[in-house]
Amino acid sequence: MPPPSSRLVSSAPRYQQVAEELQNAIARGDHPVGGLLPPEPQLCSQFGVSRHTLRDAVRILCDMGMLHRQQGVGTRIKRAQPQQRFVATLDSLGDLMQYTQETRLNFLGSRWLEVKPPLSEWLGCAPGERWLELDTYRAPLEEDTPLAHMKVYVRPECEGIAKDIRDGDGRAWIYGLIEQHGGEPILQVRQTVSAVAMPKESARVLHVKGGSPGLQVRRQYAGADRVLSISVNVYPLNLFEFMTTWRLREASPDPLG
Repeated sequence: MPPPSSRLVSSAPRYQQVAEELQNAIARGDHPVGGLLPPEPQLCSQFGVSRHTLRDAVRILCDMGMLHRQQGVGTRIKRAQPQQRFVATLDSLGDLMQYTQETRLNFLGSRWLEVKPPLSEWLGCAPGERWLELDTYRAPLEEDTPLAHMKVYVRPECEGIAKDIRDGDGRAWIYGLIEQHGGEPILQVRQTVSAVAMPKESARVLHVKGGSPGLQVRRQYAGADRVLSISVNVYPLNLFEFMTTWRLREASPDPLG
């Protein structure tokens, strides 16, 4: 069992101390993966803290991907070690292609829709045009923890993309599929990043609380004179970050590594 709170000598706030002790206990196997944490009153007594402090500690481990709260059930242990944050370094179209090859694309469904603003504005088309919406999510290659909930919108001539993703092995590459089915190359990708309150649909896919902070990344894929597709990606803040580097053309080798 973890030592009592009187032996927590760190100068960190108490909730951080409790989070560290719980993390160590889970790593040791005191609380097995797949099982539930002991009830709140038991943990509060063990650490000598209030429920408020304990819940802050549990929240930290939830953000680390180690725990998952289930209303009416309890707090389940998901993993013995913190989940590493996925970092995408996107400085060129080549980097974007590489990122897609380091993750797996999972198909959730598709539907036809007549687009309305603001979607029609993003697509550069008139309201009422018919586009295909693909509902997907991305996960790391070695596990099924969703990294991003992704809606992809493609022109009618690209409807075969749905079958490619649904029947594929998860390595589907949206960028390449758009070019293959659309019959023209993608010459530019515009990326727009914004903070959002997690939509309910994305929250269900990503196993996070609806309305919690999230990151929305919208990518517009354009050919010579029109938008060919857009993807709207929603990420939980605790699992993903983007890294972009700008340099002068004549700059020396990257000192930041």
